Amino acid sequence: MTGELKKRCFNIQNGKLHEDEILCGGFIDCPGGFFCGKSNINPNFGVTNFDNLCYAFLTVFQCVTLEGWSDVQT
Repeated sequence: MTGELKKRCFNIQNGKLHEDEILCGGFIDCPGGFFCGKSNINPNFGVTNFDNLCYAFLTVFQCVTLEGWSDVQT
């Protein structure tokens, strides 16, 4: 489905995004006081998603090569 990684937890009272930007939907529920809604952003500055074929290939390539998943601190 398109846009599944855009689902985030929002505050019920003010509609603001949860500070940890928790992904929700499916088996993942939001904490108390938050609801699951759709935002306009995908993880990793919008790069990690399956919204179209090109981004899907890029995401799978990152998974296979393990490139770009964690920053190395020296």
